[in-house]
Amino acid sequence: MEVVNPRKLCQIEIMVSDLDRSLLFYDKVFGWKAVPAYIYNYVVLDVPESCPFGVSLIPDNEVSKSFGTRVILYFEVNNSRSVVELAYQYGGKKILEKKLPGYGRTVQLSDPDGQIFGLYIPQ
Repeated sequence: MEVVNPRKLCQIEIMVSDLDRSLLFYDKVFGWKAVPAYIYNYVVLDVPESCPFGVSLIPDNEVSKSFGTRVILYFEVNNSRSVVELAYQYGGKKILEKKLPGYGRTVQLSDPDGQIFGLYIPQ
């Protein structure tokens, strides 16, 4: 059984309602500019090199509206199957799974209260 290690936080996704406004905000307030990365509709931000995780802006979508989640934390795991099985066993469910060509794949799960978290499985 794989344990999800909080020290393996690898990505933070922030749902935004106005991408242009948010890009300006995170650039001017945090100093994080958008970088040219093409992964679905994600906009990857340039965080300091010493940062152990990435930050992405995601234009608001139906998943975040239906679950009320605005920030999704992703944790790197080697085997998502065992985590998904345990989530179902204890009242959670799988929301979606995506392949990220050239990177790996992600799985989004919800806990029994509907809070969404993500798993990242490298290639």
